[in-house]
Amino acid sequence: MKKTILAIVITILISGMSINSISSIQIKQSSRTLLHRGNTLYVGGNGSGNYSKIQDAIDNTSDGDIVFVYDDSSPYKEFITIFNSIILIGEDKNTTVIEGFKNNDVIKITTPEYVSITGFTINRSGEDNEDAGIQIYSSYNDIYGNIFSDNRKGIILEKTSHNCNIYNNYFIDNFQGIDADESNNYNFFENIFYSNRFGIVIDKVMYTKISNNTFQENGDGIFLLHEADYNEIIDNHFIGNKVEGIHVGTASYNHFYCNNFSNNDCGILLSYQSTNNLVDNNYFSKNKYGIEISWNDNLIERNLFKGNEIGIKINWGVENKIIYNNIENNDIGIYITGGSDKNSITCNNFLNSSGTFLHIYPDIFSLRNNWDKNYWSPIKGDIKIIYGKMKVVIFSWEDMWGDLQEYAIYPYWFTIDWHPAKEPYDIVV
Repeated sequence: MKKTILAIVITILISGMSINSISSIQIKQSSRTLLHRGNTLYVGGNGSGNYSKIQDAIDNTSDGDIVFVYDDSSPYKEFITIFNSIILIGEDKNTTVIEGFKNNDVIKITTPEYVSITGFTINRSGEDNEDAGIQIYSSYNDIYGNIFSDNRKGIILEKTSHNCNIYNNYFIDNFQGIDADESNNYNFFENIFYSNRFGIVIDKVMYTKISNNTFQENGDGIFLLHEADYNEIIDNHFIGNKVEGIHVGTASYNHFYCNNFSNNDCGILLSYQSTNNLVDNNYFSKNKYGIEISWNDNLIERNLFKGNEIGIKINWGVENKIIYNNIENNDIGIYITGGSDKNSITCNNFLNSSGTFLHIYPDIFSLRNNWDKNYWSPIKGDIKIIYGKMKVVIFSWEDMWGDLQEYAIYPYWFTIDWHPAKEPYDIVV
């Protein structure tokens, strides 16, 4: 009797203008999907005509239909293919489980567009690199209010997909939470990524917004791999990630804005061939490195670096601009090393944070970094002497395994900020 009443209530809700709290969440169903309303098919439960398998119900859908899955028969051990524009709803995301066989995807979406999936725990996909909890080959899909666990990849967005919304999901103990490949205009927001090797990996993806997510205790929170350009990473929290909060690979013209990085090994790594990226208005605290820069022409502006081992490390970076940042109570505020050249460190507030460097002789180019017009507290005198070291290799050799060994000395060296500011800059982060 209770199941019959619930079925009637669900039908009434679906025929209205919105769907709320069916899966113990507030569902933010997009209007584009609500326009596609049709019949409702039921899986599990004890209603007459209910299906016992999710795939059997899907096989009998048309565009605009809804498949509602009760948790009575959970877990559903199936390999599911969705080929129509439908809404797939689980009774409760914590108890309605779709489980794979560790040898394939759990759910595959092949329809051209407009599928919504909500209210499930999806786990145990195959171990192959192309196996996922949900693999998507189509566009304009909404995946929200689900739990993804113990998958090779929680969600794969293939190159034939674009304009998909992935939100309000929980990704835990997957190798990758989301893998997006060779497409554009995704929107990932309000998800939690916990204890995955990678939270989000995007490769050859542009014009994607990643916002209001939490990345905690992963290996890397976000990895922008190859040609991942013109993306926005805004208002996210990166906490205790073991490698990087964000790893920027061969990626340019990305905007990292208003994110919070704490207790990570490295907040943001701008690595090989990452150029023309803007990092502004972020908060870096208690990281080993707030930012590490290993390439050229990036702008680091109006951020707060507080209580890190090293606020900013420039390692073989060239012509990067570090301007108008608050650098406060770090063990080392800015550290320049390797063949770093022509970097500009200007108009920053150094509050109980030093600047230092390690130049490698005879690479004289690393001496051309410019420290100018920074505010230093405490400071004595009209100039600021910035102490560092010079690495001088006396001799080197190859050991019996062919590895290069060297004997070096490290005499002290210095550079100078000739025009230190008399008062701190008014920098609002």
